[in-house]
Amino acid sequence: MFHVVDTISVSLLKTFVKKKAEKIILVNKIKKIFLDSRKAYGSPRITAALNSSAHIASQKRVKKLMKQNSIVAISYKKFKTKPKHSNDYIEQNLIKDLKVDVPNQI
Repeated sequence: MFHVVDTISVSLLKTFVKKKAEKIILVNKIKKIFLDSRKAYGSPRITAALNSSAHIASQKRVKKLMKQNSIVAISYKKFKTKPKHSNDYIEQNLIKDLKVDVPNQI
C-alpha cells in the first residue's frame, strides 16, 4: 500500500518539477523578447513572437507571467510637429509674409 502512494507522490513531484522548469524557460524567453523589443512589446506581441517560434503559449498565460515578474511595456508617444494650441499655429501662418511699416498696423 505504501509503495503505491510513494510511486504516485514521486510521479507528482516529477511533473511539478517539469512544469516549474518549463515555466522558468518560458519566462526567460518572454524577458528576451521583451528586451529585444526595447521594452515596447506587450503580451499580445510577445505571444505572437513566441508562437512564431517553436514555443506555443496562450496570451492569458504570457500576461500572467509578465504580471508576476513585473514586466510592463512602455508606451511611446507619437511625435507631433504642431504646437498644442492650434490658434497660435494659424496666427503664425497668417503673419509670416506680413511687413510692418507703421506701429499698430496688425
